[in-house]
Amino acid sequence: MPLCDDSSSECNIGQVLQIPNENGFLVAKPATDANWALLHALVLVSSIGNDNTMRCRNQRNQNEWNDMMPKPSSISLALALFASAFLIAGCSSGETDTPLANSVVPPEELPETEAALRENEVLSKERAAESSVAIEDDANTTNKSLKPEPVTDLPPLTQPFSEEEKKTPVDDIETFAEVSARTFADPPSAKMLTRSHLWLDSENKRLIMDGYVCLTQGGLEMFACPAETKEHESVVAVLPKPSEVHTALLAMGIEPGSPVKFDPEFEPPMGPAMRAWVAYYEDEQFKVVDGRQWVKKSGVDDEVLEEDFVFGGSYVWTDPADDRNYYSADAGDFICVSNFTTAMMDVPFASSTSESALVFEPNTKVLPPLGTPIRLFLQPVDSEVGKPGEDLVKLK
Repeated sequence: MPLCDDSSSECNIGQVLQIPNENGFLVAKPATDANWALLHALVLVSSIGNDNTMRCRNQRNQNEWNDMMPKPSSISLALALFASAFLIAGCSSGETDTPLANSVVPPEELPETEAALRENEVLSKERAAESSVAIEDDANTTNKSLKPEPVTDLPPLTQPFSEEEKKTPVDDIETFAEVSARTFADPPSAKMLTRSHLWLDSENKRLIMDGYVCLTQGGLEMFACPAETKEHESVVAVLPKPSEVHTALLAMGIEPGSPVKFDPEFEPPMGPAMRAWVAYYEDEQFKVVDGRQWVKKSGVDDEVLEEDFVFGGSYVWTDPADDRNYYSADAGDFICVSNFTTAMMDVPFASSTSESALVFEPNTKVLPPLGTPIRLFLQPVDSEVGKPGEDLVKLK
């Protein structure tokens, strides 16, 4: 059944009249000319006193309709009530096959645009459902393809891997410690104490050990540490453990003093003063230097460490977990330039361990390159023997 056209100024007989309300449209569908005439009269009477005529639109919003509706007078309201009563009486007497009421218009009788919208909505829902099924099927297929197949045909491992098979590319890279261990020949007239390249020269009352340069820039807490411990804050690293060096010093008759104390008040480390000489080759030239020359005050170019190290001795502690004894300095605190209670050797004055207030740093401008093999000589300051000669640092 046709609807009123948007451009029409009034509705014609045989058309569907749509009147908007708060729930949508009030659809009046008269079955006879008589009922249509009464309905039309109802609308026209309510328009008395206003120039606007009743306009029937398919998609008129509520605000536009309210603006266009005339403001009925008391006479028009009375006439409208009379016409409504008459029309309802006619509908209830069975003169019409479809009463004037809120009714749902079948989709085929809706305007083309609204029917198309409903059709698109149905199609969208169907396509969404189809897409969901397709995605679920793809996910199931992917999961099945990623599932590994069980391995059932591996031969039994009857022999362990050979040493050659165990090798990796990293195994061919030598560490600084390995390079240092093969660089120098054993010093003459000195007795090897350990396989970790520690010798005792009892005639000249000094210890000899091999190592390497491990830091050229940054803050310092140690001058020397055992290899592969605190190399990130030490100038050199040595191959023997501090506990082995401590034992060797005892064998030389050198007794330790005491490490630094902080409680109840600060007490600097005390003990026999020791000198550390460093011998090495640079550009095939033999060089030997006082180890203090490789340590300078932070931020000051020409102010190097002046005080000698003292043999405080660290301490032994017992681990309650296994009831075993451990020498504290073996964890890295061999020859320190910051005060540690665990230090085997330390500076005899207050020196902060705070990272933001470290007193010393490497003397970069006089240091050889990182990884350079060195031979460290440790002897008492009051020793009559001076710095070591090249005969003690022969290359292999």
